[in-house]
Amino acid sequence: MRGRPVIQWILFACLWAGLVNPIVHVTRGRTAAVAPAAKESSSTRVWVSVRFSGRPEYFVLEQGDVSLWAEDKPVSLEYEREIPLVLDKFGTEVTLKAKLDGAVTAVEVKLEPEGLSACSRTVWVEGDVEELISFSWGNHD
Repeated sequence: MRGRPVIQWILFACLWAGLVNPIVHVTRGRTAAVAPAAKESSSTRVWVSVRFSGRPEYFVLEQGDVSLWAEDKPVSLEYEREIPLVLDKFGTEVTLKAKLDGAVTAVEVKLEPEGLSACSRTVWVEGDVEELISFSWGNHD
């Protein structure tokens, strides 16, 4: 038995015409979700500790293009200081720049912001270093 293509196409078009109305109803009048305005990050005083397993010739901690801490001729393996850091909703990133001898050296950077738990990261480096180090505390609002 042979079908009737004209009737089948008319039924197919009627079916889709019937579905157009609900689809338009569902999608019309909806605006795109607006992301909540992000709070501006402000500088927070943070206690920072930097420890080396071998003495560096110099080291610098930066955030973005801002130099936060620089030691030209370090004489020790451990350094501590309170510096201003910009913390966002989830954490922060700092860049460690240092000149070390050719041996592999462990560098620990520890941040202790007020009201949050201490967080530390250890990187293994050698020679001239420019390392981005990320710290995260989750959503701390």
